[in-house]
Amino acid sequence: MKRIGSEKQISDKYYSLSVLGALALSSLWAMAGEGVPAPSAGGAAGSPAPGSEQASKPSAMIVSLEKFREQCQDPSKSEVQRAPREIRLVCRNREVTWHAAVPGEVPLKSQRTVSTAIVSDKFRVAEVTKNLEVAPTPGTCQRYQEVIEDYAMEIPVSCEEVLHEKVGVEDLCASRLDESKDKNESAIQVQSTGRYIDTCSNLAIQQKSAQP
Repeated sequence: MKRIGSEKQISDKYYSLSVLGALALSSLWAMAGEGVPAPSAGGAAGSPAPGSEQASKPSAMIVSLEKFREQCQDPSKSEVQRAPREIRLVCRNREVTWHAAVPGEVPLKSQRTVSTAIVSDKFRVAEVTKNLEVAPTPGTCQRYQEVIEDYAMEIPVSCEEVLHEKVGVEDLCASRLDESKDKNESAIQVQSTGRYIDTCSNLAIQQKSAQP
C-alpha cells in the first residue's frame, strides 16, 4: 500500500508540474505574440498593403535650402542621382492688424440758455438768464479689434526658380501671396486676439491750442 501511495504521489506531482509548465509556456507565447504585428492583408507582417499611400510615397528627406539647391544644380553629387521633381513652394502669410468693430453711440450734451430783458423810454428791467433743458445729440464712436489673419498657398515652381539669384524664395512667396490673397479673401482665416480699442470709453474734452 505504501508503494502504491508513493507512486500515486509521484504521478500527482508529475501531473501538477506538467500543467504548470504548459500554462507558463502558453503565457510566454501570448506575451511574445503581443509585440508581433499582425500580418497585413497584402503580405508579410508589418509591410504595407500593395497600392497603399505608404507604399507608393516614400518619406521625403529633410534637407537645407542650400542642399536642395545643390540637388537641383548637380544631382550627380548626391545619393539620389536626379533633380527634384514636382516642386511646390509652400507660402504662409500671417498679419496682425486691426479691424473696425461695431461702432458705439454716445450722448453729446448740449447747453441752451435764454436771456430776457425789458426796456422802455424811462425804465429798464435787468437781463435775466435761464437755462433750458436740451435733448442730447447722439454721436458715434469707433471700436477696433485686433485680429490675426492667416493665409497659405502652394506654388508649383521649377529648379530654375529655386536657383534664381536675384529673386529668393521669400520674395517669390511674398509677391505671389499679395496677388492671391486679395482675390481669395474668403480663404483668409481670421482669429481675434481679444485686444481692442474703444474710443467710446474716452470722452474727455480737450482744448485745442490756437494756431500762430
